[in-house]
Amino acid sequence: MGRKTIIDQFSYRGEAGEIWRGFDAFLDTEAYLNLGYSEERQSHAIGKPQYRLVAQVADALRELGVVPDDRLLDVGCGRGGPITVLVDQLGVEGIGVDIVPFNLKLARKHSAKASHPSYVLASATELPFGPDSMESFAAIDSLVYIERIDQVFAELARVLKPGGIGVITDLTVADEADPMADELVEFANAWGFPALRRVGRLEATIDQSIFECTSQTDLTNNSVGQFRRWTTRYRRLRQSPTGFILNAFANRLDLKLEAIDRQVETAHAVLPSLRHTMLCIERQDI
Repeated sequence: MGRKTIIDQFSYRGEAGEIWRGFDAFLDTEAYLNLGYSEERQSHAIGKPQYRLVAQVADALRELGVVPDDRLLDVGCGRGGPITVLVDQLGVEGIGVDIVPFNLKLARKHSAKASHPSYVLASATELPFGPDSMESFAAIDSLVYIERIDQVFAELARVLKPGGIGVITDLTVADEADPMADELVEFANAWGFPALRRVGRLEATIDQSIFECTSQTDLTNNSVGQFRRWTTRYRRLRQSPTGFILNAFANRLDLKLEAIDRQVETAHAVLPSLRHTMLCIERQDI
């Protein structure tokens, strides 16, 4: 999956963009594209679950030592919701990079205040910043879209100052799962991902760079673990006599349910094999 696939998906072009237009009807995807976070008894459809994940990242960055006025880079900033929250909560100077012009157009809508982030159209594998120009970074559910994450960490090692810190959340597969199994390949193709990685591979890439992983938190039960309820309900409704309700909803929004079906079906098949992980990392300088 290349850059064009990702740009088309998040610009609502082509079949992969259909489900995101559907999400817009009940999630805050105009600002947030992440998987979200919900504690027990919290709904994963209302109450801002995507904001809650960013709040988790903000707490982790604060614990790592981010201080006001640090320059913080949001890698794959999406539509600006996360970096705006990080700026407000941490007092940092926020800079977001993303390869999707439409995402950045929406992000700038959320940045009316002078203290809010700036945005740059750029790839995480070719960051347009000088050496040692940032103190910290966040990558919130964005690395899953990048095949060569070794290049991302090489760029982060270049632009972060000695002692630089960062927090990553990422979608991975369970250690016992085969990333090249047919179901996982179909899922990745339907959602615009390259081949999914085990969290161990992500950690190994970090270890082979100048960074060290200082902590790992499994978010699965509070994020992707919630999604099978959604896919199960969608599939039942689609096949039931009351499916006309879903058809009416789709017609009102001009959604193509056949395109959404593929994404739901491929996700439903692999959700038990998916993991959502938060990693805190620090640049190690001898």
